[in-house]
Amino acid sequence: MLIGRQLFIKNRFLPGAYYLTFHYDSKDKILTAYLPETLATSNCAREEELLFDAIKDAKNKGDVSFVYLDAINTTYISSVGIRLLIKLQKSGYEVVALNVSPTLYEILTMTGIDNVISVFPPFAEISIDESTLIGGGRNGKVYKINEDQICKVFLGDEKLKDVLKEKRKSKMAFQLGLPTALSFQVVKVKGSYGLIYEMIDATTISEIIKKDSKNLDKIINDYVNFLLEINKTDAPSFPDKKADYSNNILKRLAGKIEKTYFDRLSQIVNHIPDNKGFVHGDLHFANLFSTQGELFMIDLDDAGCGDGIWDIVALQSTLVYFRMLDNEDILHIGDISYYKNYCDKILEQWASLRSESKENIADITSAISLGRVLDYSIRHNIDSNTQQTITSSLYEKLDNIFPNKENAQ
Repeated sequence: MLIGRQLFIKNRFLPGAYYLTFHYDSKDKILTAYLPETLATSNCAREEELLFDAIKDAKNKGDVSFVYLDAINTTYISSVGIRLLIKLQKSGYEVVALNVSPTLYEILTMTGIDNVISVFPPFAEISIDESTLIGGGRNGKVYKINEDQICKVFLGDEKLKDVLKEKRKSKMAFQLGLPTALSFQVVKVKGSYGLIYEMIDATTISEIIKKDSKNLDKIINDYVNFLLEINKTDAPSFPDKKADYSNNILKRLAGKIEKTYFDRLSQIVNHIPDNKGFVHGDLHFANLFSTQGELFMIDLDDAGCGDGIWDIVALQSTLVYFRMLDNEDILHIGDISYYKNYCDKILEQWASLRSESKENIADITSAISLGRVLDYSIRHNIDSNTQQTITSSLYEKLDNIFPNKENAQ
């Protein structure tokens, strides 16, 4: 049976009563292989042939980035089978073993294969009905589920691959020595995926501001110093933020805005330094925690590398320009009227510590942020009046930066 968008299922009966099923999703570039009861010497060569044939078929239809191995019916994998998993991962695919039984999980972790591929038992279902919402944005919401743990629940069209991306980035950041919490469990929450983090005696910066707004200047100072400090860590294995903006947002905006303004925005992006420092990509106050006087971050799905200005762009987008689309209090402070004030204070402090002009940085980050929000509004079919308002704001900002049109050439 075909389900959803551009899927195919391939079934094969083999000697020994092996029944193999491959399920392909071309949009998300995911091939799911349902493993047999055992994967051992007696059948592994045949399984390998079928698996790579299925990958070849999928690549002819739209490429493969993820290979999910569903082990719901699998009770045993021998060393030969484990070598097949390693070979699959070395072929350039992200390999994920799902629905792994306790016995099989013990085998896989004992061999260390869980350090090569992601291995998950069946996902537990948890309830957040009695939990406290402490943060979140367009892609997810963060709940405090007990005194020691929080759970980020992924929203909308976020898939397991998005959860795994964040989990992988958290581990990469942790291994670089960056102050971040490691997620230790993937769960299901009302049909969505969630990541649980251990957060002992931790408080969001949003909560601290609500309780102690008189110390806002110190909080802003600590926040800016944290941004500057994490950007000192080279993180070349993370996606390049400048290249990501150029290859995605600018590429999608081509033909959607007037060429003169498109060229100006492209010029601004191209002039940002090509650094490789760590960039969180969404470090608002509800994604930053304090525990025992130290700060650490969560929610790394947008993390990358580049000049630290990309974190200012992300913050300005979140606090100011995405508020052109809605009035959601994503910081859970109680009043979004303060958001621009927070952003201005951060920008002024950040520019000062970098010995740069606040006005110049504000113009650059505003133009890039408006381009980001405009792209989002187009992709998500936001009403045309709102899109026009954002476009006009972008043009006005670019006119301020380039008072003479010929300067954009």
